[in-house]
Formats: sequence, C-alpha cells, structure tokens
Amino acid sequence: MKIVIHEKESPLEARTVADIDRVIESATEEASAKGLLNIIELVADNGNTIDIVVGGDETVLGFQYSHRNPPYYASKGNTDNDEPVMAAFKALIHHTEFPRKWVIPLKKGMSAIHEFFQSGDLPKSIEWVEV
Repeated sequence: MKIVIHEKESPLEARTVADIDRVIESATEEASAKGLLNIIELVADNGNTIDIVVGGDETVLGFQYSHRNPPYYASKGNTDNDEPVMAAFKALIHHTEFPRKWVIPLKKGMSAIHEFFQSGDLPKSIEWVEV
C-alpha cells in the first residue's frame, strides 16, 4: 500500500499494519506541530483509495474506487448537522472543509484503515454515506 502525505514527495510504502500506524502517527505529529489537520491518501494495490484526516482526535474518511467514477463515499458520523465544519488541508496545502455529519472518532477511523489495508475494499467497520 502506498501512502501520500505531501504532494511533491514520493509516496511511502506500507507493508504491514504497523507500517501504516507509524506513518499515520508521524503525519499526525507533523500536522499537530503546524496547528493544522492534514488529509493523507492511502492507495491499495488494486487502486482503491481512502483519504483520512489526521492531526486530531476526530477524523473524516473518504473512499474512492480505482475507476475514479461514482459512487464516492464519506464516513458517517453521529449527527446529521453540517456545522461546525472540520477544516483540513490535503497534503498540508489545499484547504478543504467537511460537514460535521462526516466526522467520526479517530479510533473508529483507524479501525477502518486497518480493514482497508487487509482488503483493499470499502471497509465495513464503519458506516458510509454516498456523496
């Protein structure tokens, strides 16, 4: 699995769940040090991707199939409210806002990331909404 943290750098390679945890922990520390939330991308060998917001206790996940056509999915949080939004930065550069209804605890997000690493498919450990 490849992990993209910065857009102008080569993706990192993850061969184990422990590799993923180390990379995400490092990206979290970097984002926290900058006072930002970062959006990183994980790319499975089959081309499917998950984006995850790192740098805080909450996250948003986005899933996209390798064909890059709909359907697209976002994690489903515990509310149907859009506000307050979660502001994050893809690769610590590109400002993005997510509705509150997509925000989930980081622990749940990491569980889905681990499942994605094993399957390369849409994780079933969390609820998703089509966007």
